[in-house]
Amino acid sequence: MVGCNEGDVQTADTEPVGTAPQTQTSTSITAVSAGKPLLKICCSEYAYLDSAENMQKLLEKKTGVAFEIVQSTDKLDGCNAIYVGFVDGRDEIADIFKNNISYNGYGAVLDGGNVYICGYSEKWIGVAAQMFANSLKDSGIDKKADGGVSVVFDASMTFVNNPEYEIASPKLLGVGFAD
Repeated sequence: MVGCNEGDVQTADTEPVGTAPQTQTSTSITAVSAGKPLLKICCSEYAYLDSAENMQKLLEKKTGVAFEIVQSTDKLDGCNAIYVGFVDGRDEIADIFKNNISYNGYGAVLDGGNVYICGYSEKWIGVAAQMFANSLKDSGIDKKADGGVSVVFDASMTFVNNPEYEIASPKLLGVGFAD
């Protein structure tokens, strides 16, 4: 499985005909309270570690808080997570991505106190992680006078970008097989 997708592979002769970005309806998640991160970044696949680290740096630059990266769900210690590149057996989230991520697709959703960042390939997982971190608005960051900070990830940070492809009909001597 690459990223969160188990979809059909498109052939090389198909061209994208558009994208269907979708915002997922979700609740907000308190990611940082009193300057302490309440989420860890969980990335069990080495191939996606660069994406997780880049997202960690972007979030730290915006919030001043470093989210710990762990490479196994065993190391979450009961903490919620920002999962990068995989779904971790959550069928309801897997269904969102399987049904909505096609060739060159990617997305980020909030569910059950967790963030799930997935893509069709390593490249698109990186794009999704960067888009998620960059979508954190100043209104989601509350910097206190005492130096503490609170951070909320909300539904405005969620998305599924799914390119739509027109499937070319095979032809023989200019006539389609279906004709």
